[in-house]
Amino acid sequence: MIELSAPLPPLKGIGAALPRTRSQHPRVKRRGHRGYEYWAAEYHAYTLVDGKERRSHKVQEFGLCNATTRAEAQAKCDRFIEGVNGHAAHSGSMTVAEFWREIYLPARTARWAYNTARTIESSWRVRLEPELGKMRLDAVLKHNIEAALAKAARNGAGQVLLDRLQFIARDVFEEAMDNEFIERNPARKVRAPKGKPRTQPRSLTEAEVTRLLSAADGEERMMWSVMLLCGTRPSEMLALTRADVVPAGLRIERQAVRGQNAPTKNRKKRTAPLAAQLRADLVAHIEAMPQSQVLLFPNNDGTMRWLNQERTRNLLISARKAAGVPDLTWRMCRTTFASLFDGDVSDAQSILGHARPEFTATVYRRAQQERAQKSVDKLAARVVPIRKPA
Repeated sequence: MIELSAPLPPLKGIGAALPRTRSQHPRVKRRGHRGYEYWAAEYHAYTLVDGKERRSHKVQEFGLCNATTRAEAQAKCDRFIEGVNGHAAHSGSMTVAEFWREIYLPARTARWAYNTARTIESSWRVRLEPELGKMRLDAVLKHNIEAALAKAARNGAGQVLLDRLQFIARDVFEEAMDNEFIERNPARKVRAPKGKPRTQPRSLTEAEVTRLLSAADGEERMMWSVMLLCGTRPSEMLALTRADVVPAGLRIERQAVRGQNAPTKNRKKRTAPLAAQLRADLVAHIEAMPQSQVLLFPNNDGTMRWLNQERTRNLLISARKAAGVPDLTWRMCRTTFASLFDGDVSDAQSILGHARPEFTATVYRRAQQERAQKSVDKLAARVVPIRKPA
């Protein structure tokens, strides 16, 4: 057995000479030649020479390969490096699920919006944790991640979900690598497999919008009008207050998340122009509201509504029946606004709160048969000569 050299004493900062905390986590590798192979790891030692910090490259041996397993050698290496670092070395022996729960999730949820956190946690729990959760961090290979994504694709996952799973895997192992739990990111070159293409909601026709608004009355009519004519998300509509009806239009600064105020998606604040009739309806609605009521469309007790609430779900269900639009969804309202808005696409982008006009044009705006027919009729009127009677 090869004798281990004595551990170096922990280095501590001395004035301004050693200002940084050392954190190394080398991995043991097989060295030597056939018949005499041993485990060894490379590290750096820091010393003071003439008042200046010097770094020197070192190699430490941790036993013969035929007498010591890699795991045992790595454990010896971690204890040795603890003396060099002055603190315990990070260990890649924890499972991926433990790292997700103890390190990754607490660091990320502080930055994520509520809906983002819920979506990512659900994707991890259902799709990735059963495949990768019990594996050691340092044992996960690119193949393991690709196999998990391929299984999700075989089980019918759409392209959006597969892309999200790829992002989660890459970000989790990137965080582990940044914290020196692992030396490389096994998900770095993973590509999401092909899945079912995302189906974008269609736009309502002008006739369907007319039927929908004709079938609704009172507060419900105003709620649908705000979504269809101002391009608001349903959660933004539920968070509107009497103070949001301003001379410039409808101020959109918040959204309702489980009955509580939250920033809008991407934290964008905007003002949507109001049609004259809708403004008059909203002003009359505000004047009829109790003075103590702040929200435009609250629950009966004055609290904020949210999308998954039964009363709000019933609003959508009753509108489908009354308007004869069985496939009506909340998302259709913004798509309908973008498609029927007959102005510059940059204005539509500003009203909807998108980052770029191209996104509005390609993702939200749909071809409209009625609009196409009107455009063709106008074109024909301009270029086709009038036939003289025979």
